[in-house]
Amino acid sequence: MKYFFIIISIVSFTIDNIISQNVGYSFGRHLQLTETTQAGEWYTFDKFLFHQYKSIFIEAPIVKKLNLHLNHSSYDGWTDFMLNDFAETQGFAGHGSSRIELLRYGIGVNYEVLNLGNLLKVVPFVKVEYERPKERSEKILEVVNSPDPGDSSIFSNWLVSVETFPGTQWLPHFGVRFDLRIIWRLYAHLEYGWSFGHRPYQRLYFDNFIDDVEQPRGEWLSNGTLRVRTFGFSIRFWGPTEKLEKRIDIF
Repeated sequence: MKYFFIIISIVSFTIDNIISQNVGYSFGRHLQLTETTQAGEWYTFDKFLFHQYKSIFIEAPIVKKLNLHLNHSSYDGWTDFMLNDFAETQGFAGHGSSRIELLRYGIGVNYEVLNLGNLLKVVPFVKVEYERPKERSEKILEVVNSPDPGDSSIFSNWLVSVETFPGTQWLPHFGVRFDLRIIWRLYAHLEYGWSFGHRPYQRLYFDNFIDDVEQPRGEWLSNGTLRVRTFGFSIRFWGPTEKLEKRIDIF
């Protein structure tokens, strides 16, 4: 990511008004969906998990209020499993997670729907992102145990397996950003976004038996479906400095 930022900075300072108007960095958190695809009554759940998300972006004007947006993002994709409340009331225990780092490269547009005197702007955006896994960097897993360690006929140390899927995907990402001019060419940004994945990049699963009868496999998938909330800054390198004005522009 740091090399991407260096390249963007060099281009921004050398090609006037062609490539770059704004260059910025955003950081924050994403809520990631871990989806139960197969389960028994003990461990059915779908859950959003709250983890780190960071992005570098570059923007250039297309026409008035409409801007081209390019970004490079990275986030930690966690896949978790746990037993549900019903299992816990029966005394069963077990949980685990596995993390894989994912990279995204996006292209899209944004449009200023509200401008309060060049001080505050509301900017919806839509983009398409290319996502690829980088590496699995951490794994924390525990077997699922019976409340009575001596009773192997009920639950018997279910071994949880991790599978990481190769490959890439294109996915839609849309949201809204709030831009606040701090001073001169420096801006602060608060962004809310949603993306919808369709290709699983990781799963956790285990097979289990109750009273020697095979039960539905426990299986959890993560596929890039995210709710993203970030805060960041950008610098307007080229073009005239925006002056504060007593006016309100809508659409």
